[in-house]
Amino acid sequence: MKSIFSSWTFNVWELGIFKVSAVSFGIFVGAYFSDFFNNWLIILFILFLIGWTYLAVTRLKYLRITSKN
Repeated sequence: MKSIFSSWTFNVWELGIFKVSAVSFGIFVGAYFSDFFNNWLIILFILFLIGWTYLAVTRLKYLRITSKN
């Protein structure tokens, strides 16, 4: 039996489907719990900025390393 933790690669269209599904689920949860999330809006936005900044910096470092080779 194949392990569920083995690595694999998504095709471009599969990644698109995954992203659309994730965004749709996020909108659904946000709309359903809108009163609850209004109290946490600033904290959630700060978490988003921290995560986005981390991903952008690590991606730029990766691009800089691979462009030198």
